[in-house]
Amino acid sequence: MTSIVKNIKYLAILSLVFAILSFLVSINMELHFLQLHCIFLSNSFAFAILSGVFVSSFAVLLIDIYDYHNKKPFFEQLLWVNYANLYGQFLSAQYNIKRALNNPQQLYLQILRQQIPTLKSIIGTIQTIDYATIFNYCERNPLVLMHKDFIQSKAPIISSIIDDFIYLELAVNTDKMKQLELQLNNSNVIEKQLTNETLIKLEHQIPVVLKALDDVLVTCERHKPKQFSWQKTKTQLISFQTNFNFQEIEDFLKEDIKTL
Repeated sequence: MTSIVKNIKYLAILSLVFAILSFLVSINMELHFLQLHCIFLSNSFAFAILSGVFVSSFAVLLIDIYDYHNKKPFFEQLLWVNYANLYGQFLSAQYNIKRALNNPQQLYLQILRQQIPTLKSIIGTIQTIDYATIFNYCERNPLVLMHKDFIQSKAPIISSIIDDFIYLELAVNTDKMKQLELQLNNSNVIEKQLTNETLIKLEHQIPVVLKALDDVLVTCERHKPKQFSWQKTKTQLISFQTNFNFQEIEDFLKEDIKTL
């Protein structure tokens, strides 16, 4: 959208300049305060050229404004969907870590690793969203400032936090190797030092990301409360994670075959 906004501002200035020049020439045709009647230039020719440029630039300006008007809601919806999706993914990671800390038997080696590609993809999409508005001064559109700040200062840090998820699997494997070395086959991996400390560190890191994403989504809701209902969506996400339970393999095998 940045290119469209720049074109609109450029064409608006261009149209204004040639509109003024066309007006001055038309006045000169009536008052004749400047004589342009010569073999190469006349009032009529100057007016035709200037007014022609004005009409052409103004027509293109209207087309760009129409294009901007149609794309702006789409890009706002795109921002909302991706930021909310990213929040949901990190919320899921947070609850998975809590479940692993509270119930060592529910620790799966890839509970965080399998989320890395999805999180990376969402971050990449957010960074490529070119959201811009014509009027973004004096906090008239705080969503522009929030999105720009997120991309420049927060996205690289969040991406680094996503990379840290791999350390959980490394910690689990390291503790398993130590367990085999000590021949402690009856102890739980989760009770080992590296795994437990890694889970705790990641658990303390995720709320920072959730707070940053919540600020963005609150801004979206304030900007367009009729279109975005973040508080309601947030409550639903938390409720789902709170009430979610892993299905035991025995229960899965007892289920009937699903049909379409």
